[in-house]
Amino acid sequence: RRDLRHDLTVAERRLGEVEEAMEREERLLAAFISTDGEPDKVTAAVVALETAVAERDRARDVEKAVLADIDRQLEDLAAASSALRDRLPQDVRARYEEAERSTGAGAALLAGNLCRSCFMSLDPQSLARIIAAPQDQLVTCPECDCLLIREDS
Repeated sequence: RRDLRHDLTVAERRLGEVEEAMEREERLLAAFISTDGEPDKVTAAVVALETAVAERDRARDVEKAVLADIDRQLEDLAAASSALRDRLPQDVRARYEEAERSTGAGAALLAGNLCRSCFMSLDPQSLARIIAAPQDQLVTCPECDCLLIREDS
């Protein structure tokens, strides 16, 4: 999702840049037209404006394609997530969805002593408790209450 949001942000920024370039060219064209004469400058301004319009249209096409791709990927991710959730036992699924509502992530990897949901380092006592817990027992981060997936499981 972060990558998709980044792509969308880049496309929107590029579109803004193209629209700003168009506005500059329109102002330039208006300035040349108001100078009475000098057809070469007016022609150059018109060409520059047409180029900016074409670039803007290309940027909009790219933005539409990126948005369509993002929408498709989000739909695929939602379908995959739903299929995986359906495979969870009801009590685990309820706990997962509760954590997801509060933290944005239902489960996260415990990498060493770092929760990959809140990116907080766990204190030694909490880490020892989590490591000592049986593999089939649900464990949560003491900071964000997200379910933790232990690397060894």
